[in-house]
Amino acid sequence: QLAAGLLDRLRELVAAEWAGGARCGDLCDATLDAMRTLLLAQAQRCYYERAAADGLSPRLLSVTASQTGTFYAQTGEQLRASPASPRVDSSWGEAVGLGAAVFDSLALLHRAEEHAAANEYGHQVARLAAGVERLRSALAASAQAAPKGRRASATVAPVSRAPLEAALARLEEAHAQADKDNTIVYLEPLPPASALSPVRGKAIVRPHSDPLEALEEEAWLLEGRRGEGDGSGPAAPGGEADPFAHLVPHSVQPALLAYASAAREALDGLHTRLEEERDSAASALLALDLPHALEAVEAAEAAGTAAGG
Repeated sequence: QLAAGLLDRLRELVAAEWAGGARCGDLCDATLDAMRTLLLAQAQRCYYERAAADGLSPRLLSVTASQTGTFYAQTGEQLRASPASPRVDSSWGEAVGLGAAVFDSLALLHRAEEHAAANEYGHQVARLAAGVERLRSALAASAQAAPKGRRASATVAPVSRAPLEAALARLEEAHAQADKDNTIVYLEPLPPASALSPVRGKAIVRPHSDPLEALEEEAWLLEGRRGEGDGSGPAAPGGEADPFAHLVPHSVQPALLAYASAAREALDGLHTRLEEERDSAASALLALDLPHALEAVEAAEAAGTAAGG
């Protein structure tokens, strides 16, 4: 985020230095925008990976992944629009294209998890099918473009398709299981792809030119306040309630787990003590023959009431 902020500052300096004059392609707006957006994509990806590792909700994961894919797609568009594009190794475009496909599909995977939690099994299968198709198309396009589209370079390594292949395997497995369950058990119709609402992303990163500002926003983001999904979370710096406000540092997780475990043990102990006290009271009543005595008194009172009537 700091690097993206520096590029914003560089753009201002370039505009002031070459006001109304020609610039080289490396310093034109489209090139600087592409580099800035790529840095934001990388930052957003870090937040997604941390949220996934911490097991946060599918809703948060879906919007974070969706925005990551959007950043990668925008980077590709800006690179193609840049005058420097002919001099940029084609592996850049391929890499950001694959990144967009991976995170678009992950957004669909997590939205499918939301559908499953809401018992919307037809929608779950349709989302997963769309994710599988997105990845297969990207993989086929990458394989087709690689032989003719990439210039030989001794300094640029080939683009790895491993993340895309791993995501494809994950979605294919989830789709196969969901489709099987729906076919055998739920029997819900599958909505057409056009009927599925798009997964709208949420940007939780932005350019920073001040390291202190970046640290303050990080502290705000990791504050850990409650209110996920109900609009009661803390307001973002722009005044908007942010759904990511409950994110907490990974170092806090062990303390939370220890607290939950201790609370569970305390409740289990109280429950056990309650059962023991109840059994003890029942034994005491039986020893005093109180249950039978009480029944006899109640029976006598009922008989007296009936005779008096």
